[in-house]
Amino acid sequence: MSWQSQVLNNVLRLGQLRFKDTDVRFATAAMRLTMNRLAELRPRGLHTRSEVIDGVRCEWVWQRSTARSEYITIYLHGGGFVAGSPASHYALAKRLSAASHSRVLMVDYRLAPDFVFPAQLDDVTTVFRALLARSIAPQNIAVAGDSAGANLALTSVLRWRQLKLPLPVAIVAYSPWADLTHSGASIAVNADKDFSVPTILLDPMAALYCGGHDPRDPLVSPLFADLRAFPPLQLQVSAAEVLLDDTLRLAERAQAAGVRVEQRVWPDMPHAFPVFAQWLPEGRAAIRDSGKFLRRHFSPTAFAAAAV
Repeated sequence: MSWQSQVLNNVLRLGQLRFKDTDVRFATAAMRLTMNRLAELRPRGLHTRSEVIDGVRCEWVWQRSTARSEYITIYLHGGGFVAGSPASHYALAKRLSAASHSRVLMVDYRLAPDFVFPAQLDDVTTVFRALLARSIAPQNIAVAGDSAGANLALTSVLRWRQLKLPLPVAIVAYSPWADLTHSGASIAVNADKDFSVPTILLDPMAALYCGGHDPRDPLVSPLFADLRAFPPLQLQVSAAEVLLDDTLRLAERAQAAGVRVEQRVWPDMPHAFPVFAQWLPEGRAAIRDSGKFLRRHFSPTAFAAAAV
């Protein structure tokens, strides 16, 4: 555990005190403020371009070395479905572009409570269809996300399978919020260790997204999905977070369904810690791991040649 992660955990511990016995409206406002502050920390050397794709706002992110890459990683930001934006995740996207040798397309999907399920899935599906309509091969497209965005990465692929669309080549999920019924034992076990996710707010936040829809629907909680014929999946999570069991059980179900799963559990990290890669060496290492994973699936031959 790096000294940087110790400092960040202490900062998050102090911040979590604001959420004791509070209501979800206050929490939503606080999360949006925090994400807006992250958005102000634009990293150096960042290249971006805004595009509205069939009515959905998006941001392209790339490094100079990936400006002409044929590979695309669709990235879906976290924020509990109520907060966040492409700009709040610029630093992660920049590093992921370099590590994966792909251009990153960040979808600025609509947020709850103004827009509830399935508006977010509709936005991501619209963007994916548009890429296919541009004759971009699905083998050149991956999907990634953190927390609620990781949920969307998984449920979007489920939706595309329902629609009989071609599937992306791989999925990366950081700390996925995969079970909105919150049935995992780690919710209670790690409650005093996780300073990022106040357990008192999990059910109210999920209700804002569901809008009365059944949280056991696999398109809401991908933990309950039939994952057969799913693309290769990389999962990264902290052993100290309340959503740990979402990842562990998802990995078990995916492996039982014959999905190729690469899983890494990091000790003592905050929830969705790659978002803090500007400060955390562990976050940077996690993104490098994801880059290797994506390169293997984008172009196995090229990856093997580069490794010689």
